[in-house]
Amino acid sequence: MDIEITDMLSTKTSKVGDKFALKLAQPLKIGDTIVIPAGTTGMGEVIDVGKPGIGGKPGKLVIAGRYLTFNGANIAIRGLQLRPLGGEARSNVVMATSFVPYVGMASFLITGGHVEIPAGSWAIANLT
Repeated sequence: MDIEITDMLSTKTSKVGDKFALKLAQPLKIGDTIVIPAGTTGMGEVIDVGKPGIGGKPGKLVIAGRYLTFNGANIAIRGLQLRPLGGEARSNVVMATSFVPYVGMASFLITGGHVEIPAGSWAIANLT
């Protein structure tokens, strides 16, 4: 399912443990029935931040989706993978995923210099 990250995240400003807002970008349907409507809000968390280092060491920003809130209940997000900006792969961005115990699937976005995930970026999520 498609998730929109609604806060800007950056290795310049983000810290481990920071929470960020996200929302369901498209309704979750089973057949023609909408199970969870688009716009349903939730939360993610910054898992790790590495500032760029001397000699071109790249920055690192690791994030995880935590949950969507629907009808008063939190629905856990099990996986989150960022989509390439503009729907196209960029040669200077490496994307990978890794399983983190008790955290779920986190996405690593690594590039030379600082890393920024602009507000409005989309990710693909899995619910438990």
